[in-house]
Amino acid sequence: MNRIVFEIGYFLGLAKISWHTDTPSTLLPRAREAGWLPDGARVLEVGCGLGTNTRWLAEHGFDVTGVDLSSVAVGRVRRDLARHGLKALVYQADFLAGIDEAPFDVIFDRATLHSFPAGSAERAVFTKRLSDLVRPGGSLLLAEVQRIPRLEARKVPPFPVELDDLRGLFGPSFDVTFVGLEHQRHRVLGELPFGQWRVQRLDAAAA
Repeated sequence: MNRIVFEIGYFLGLAKISWHTDTPSTLLPRAREAGWLPDGARVLEVGCGLGTNTRWLAEHGFDVTGVDLSSVAVGRVRRDLARHGLKALVYQADFLAGIDEAPFDVIFDRATLHSFPAGSAERAVFTKRLSDLVRPGGSLLLAEVQRIPRLEARKVPPFPVELDDLRGLFGPSFDVTFVGLEHQRHRVLGELPFGQWRVQRLDAAAA
């Protein structure tokens, strides 16, 4: 992804027109209630944006790290957390290039994986980064756009993420489960259905 595009998007406020949401993903409380997001867990949010979900995680006592490609977004998240007396490690990084972190109990991604076309090298690399950073027994919590017939011909994001895509990307060391739906009203594309997935790294997977 082009970092300059995101820096400009956040600086001009375009993120709030396109991909930002002011309400946390419903996948987070759902995962907490189900036990996939245990209290006190070490959690990474990839593509944290303006921090809506990072803030929710911090408010609920998780050990949170947020990473985003945009330094503008990261600065705003840090200021928002400070205003509310919340603690989280938030920094700018290109996740595709890799980050130097120990494995996490849970990794959350809303709307980053679907930025990469199905079958692309970027989608494969992104998945590999996720796989390497979640501990055995831990969970990846993903909220990504589902297939929408009216958008099939588009050559720009979001690109749909489906069950077969995830099984092919993560392979036999992960259990992929569809757990629900959420919807976002996009000012340009209309209502978008986001599939919610739990991708659990099996205990037998190599650390």
